[in-house]
Amino acid sequence: MKLLANLPIRWRITLGSVGIAIVLLAPLALLIDARVHGVLRSANETVLEEVTDPIVASIGTGATASLPQARGEPGVVVIDPSGRVVLRSIPRELAGQVLRAGTPARDETRDLTARGDEYIVLVRPVSTADGTWVVAAARSERSSEIVSEQLDATIAMASGVLLVLEAAAAWLLSSAALRPVRRMQRRAVALRAEGSDGLLPLGPARDELTDLATTLNELIAELRASAERERQMVSDASHELRTPLAVLRTQLELARLSAGDATALLAEITAAEGHVDRLIRLTDDLLALSRIATEPPSRSRWGELVDELRDAVDRWRLVAASRGVRIEYGDGEEGSPAGSVEIGPWDFARILDNLIGNATAAVPDGGTVLVRLEDARDRWRLLVEDDGPGMPPAFVPVAFDRFTRPDVARSADRGGSGLGLSIVAALARSAGGSARIDNRPGEGVTVVVELPVR
Repeated sequence: MKLLANLPIRWRITLGSVGIAIVLLAPLALLIDARVHGVLRSANETVLEEVTDPIVASIGTGATASLPQARGEPGVVVIDPSGRVVLRSIPRELAGQVLRAGTPARDETRDLTARGDEYIVLVRPVSTADGTWVVAAARSERSSEIVSEQLDATIAMASGVLLVLEAAAAWLLSSAALRPVRRMQRRAVALRAEGSDGLLPLGPARDELTDLATTLNELIAELRASAERERQMVSDASHELRTPLAVLRTQLELARLSAGDATALLAEITAAEGHVDRLIRLTDDLLALSRIATEPPSRSRWGELVDELRDAVDRWRLVAASRGVRIEYGDGEEGSPAGSVEIGPWDFARILDNLIGNATAAVPDGGTVLVRLEDARDRWRLLVEDDGPGMPPAFVPVAFDRFTRPDVARSADRGGSGLGLSIVAALARSAGGSARIDNRPGEGVTVVVELPVR
């Protein structure tokens, strides 16, 4: 079985078809052989009856003095009630066996052997007033054996021809069935060699191969999109990292030149530390995006999300206190709705920190940020609303793209990496949900994250 599994598909189909044909033909051949043997025996018995009928009739009418003579095949033997052989045209040895076997109660067919040959013998008792006569006719089975052997050879030859034809048909059919797969394989090789953006060909029939090609095309499209996203991310990350690294290098050079001026040296070191912090935040965000794409999400219940929401609000209240920014929150429910969402508490906390941090940076001093968690039947909805200046309308369609920022008025000079909203959207998608922006220029922004309840 293991050897068969290692063979190519075409060979497996061919050998499997031949095996099935053997399983079907073997009983059929045995049935035909048995049936022919039965027919030949029945024919021999009929011939023996026809030969003995005249003799039995003569004995029955009392005409025993002039019994019909049997010549050649089949031969006969007639034994009178006293055990004397009256007529014999069969081998003496065979007649002796009939005589020794005694008188049967009714017609009886026996298989006897004499002189190395097998005979079929019909023994018929005939009752008369003088006693019971025995009439037996014998016929050699050599001719039947010859016919049977020829028949067996014919059946074996026909079965062999059928198996060869079956193997050829299975080979041709499997080749025809696998031809579209070959085309797909050649097309895939060509796509890889050419670096083309084409897809695998689809056959005209709506069958399993078409479904396979469709699935593979979808996979190819997803892999290309993923590769393109990764290339874009690497390109954007390289661009984002290049600027702070160049500035950091410049500041370190200035710090070396300011070795004799402690005040200037401290200023350069402090500025360098700020850029190092920005690099750390950027790498953390990049690692977070990579983790979202590779790790399966965990689950959280309502109470866990509410706890994270309250902790996040408390953290950001401390940060915003110096600017007089008020951060309010509400969980939208008195009780605890049933179910869970496919996002871990840590990931939900990251969503909160990104959205509350953006909103806090956007509002002017003395502004307000409102955070709410609502139960909307089949989904839980997080809303983070601020009363800041809002976003430029042209920025809203790309707000969730990586390394995008609205303008310097909102977050650029505060050290944002442009990955916060991308992380929010990626976390929402990994949980089967979505994120959107309700922009009100001059009045504020509301970011809505919806998570389906499982």
